[in-house]
Amino acid sequence: MLKVAVETVQRNIRPLLLFLAITTVFFTLRLVLEKNFESLTDEETQGFQATAYIFGASIISVIVTAIAKSLAFSNFGREIEKPFWKIRTNKEAFIRFFPMWMFFGLASLLFFRGIAGLPSDSSDLFPLLMIWLVFNATLTPIGATIMFYEKCGSEEIKLALSTFGHQLPRFFMICFFAFILNLLLFSLLSSIEFYFHPILIIIEGYFKCVIFVYSWFICRAHREILEQSDDDFDF
Repeated sequence: MLKVAVETVQRNIRPLLLFLAITTVFFTLRLVLEKNFESLTDEETQGFQATAYIFGASIISVIVTAIAKSLAFSNFGREIEKPFWKIRTNKEAFIRFFPMWMFFGLASLLFFRGIAGLPSDSSDLFPLLMIWLVFNATLTPIGATIMFYEKCGSEEIKLALSTFGHQLPRFFMICFFAFILNLLLFSLLSSIEFYFHPILIIIEGYFKCVIFVYSWFICRAHREILEQSDDDFDF
C-alpha cells in the first residue's frame, strides 16, 4: 500500500506542489531571517523580546502549516475520491478542516514549548521528547481519517476513531514510519549546515503527503470491508 501511496502522490503533482510551495517558502524565509538576526531567538540576552518573537513566529508557523494541510490534503482527497468527493472548492475545504489542523498544530506547539522549558539536564527531557515525536507521528493519520469522512463533526470523529481502531495494525505501521521519519529529521536539523535545512523541509513535506494518502487508503480499505460485509449479509 505504501508503494501505491507514493505513486498516487507523484501522479497528483499539483496538491504536492501546493503543499511544498506554501511550507517551503515560509519556513525558508523564517530560517533566513533567524540566521541573519540570531538575536531574535536568543532568550538569554534578549529576554522577553526573544520569547515574544519565538511565540509569535511559532503561532504563524502553525497557521501556515494548517493552511497548507487544509488545501493540499483536500485536493488529494478530491482527486483520489473523484467523482464522489463532495467538497468541491478550496474555500469549503479550508472552512471545514483549517480549525482541526490548527488545533493539532497548537497542541503540538504547546507540548514542545513545555519540553523546551525544562532544564537541559532534566531526566524527563528525552522521554518527553520521544512522546512528542510519537504524538506528532499520529496527527497526520488521524487528520486524514477525519477528512475522509468530509467533516469534523462529532459523528464523523466517531467514525474516524472507529476506523482507526478497526485498522489499528495498519495505522500503527504508518505511524511508526512517521515517527522514524520525524526522529531522523529532528536529529539532522541540528547536525547539518543551515543551507541544507530547506531540503529537509521539502523531504518532510513530501512524506507528509505520502503519509496522508497512505492513511486515506486505509480508510478506503475499511470502507470496502464494511461494504463487502453488507453485501454478504444481503445475499
